[in-house]
Amino acid sequence: MDITDHASEQEDSERAAVQAFRQFVPKPTGFCLNCGEPLQPTDCFCQPEADGDGCARDWDRARAARLRNGT
Repeated sequence: MDITDHASEQEDSERAAVQAFRQFVPKPTGFCLNCGEPLQPTDCFCQPEADGDGCARDWDRARAARLRNGT
């Protein structure tokens, strides 16, 4: 194997990791996955704030940051 084969394998591995990350669907726990507030058993996040962001968007941003940082 030469360097291009190794690079190709690494790219394929990283692409698969990103694909899995993007396909993740949070499961309801009865608590907001971002701030921990109690919720209905079928909800994952608090309702959006007046500005339209809310916990779902905050959680998504933090998740994207973890992917960028490799954690």
